[in-house]
Amino acid sequence: MRIISIRDQIVAALEGIENTTVYEGHIPDKVATFPGTDLIKPYLLVWLGAPTGQDETQEPISGDVDTDSDTLTITIIAVGADTNTVTHLVHHVRQKLAKTLVNGHPIKPDWAQQQSQYPLLDEQTTPPRTYVSLTWTLTTQ
Repeated sequence: MRIISIRDQIVAALEGIENTTVYEGHIPDKVATFPGTDLIKPYLLVWLGAPTGQDETQEPISGDVDTDSDTLTITIIAVGADTNTVTHLVHHVRQKLAKTLVNGHPIKPDWAQQQSQYPLLDEQTTPPRTYVSLTWTLTTQ
């Protein structure tokens, strides 16, 4: 599987969520804020991983590479200024990815993981921001 193609298809599916920026693999030191405020605009971080061995740990994948794995884990971190914004953003992410096929294969949510997630506050950033991490799986076989 060509990673850049997969990542591009996922990012394309998520773009268009109003006032939301999609980052791939890392978040810049400075993110967009609403004009005249220090409130951050919502953003999504897309992170791809593949199993590295029998323990099913995930190794991040970046760049234009091929992977022999027929299963990829997709982590989407939804970030916003407050809980309401993040909850709303998670709803939009689920709607977008539920309708997306990547190379003809559906992206499936890890429902057990997603149902146990709740917004957390990252106080290590300035200004503090709220986030939720969502896990999805893409299987190509």
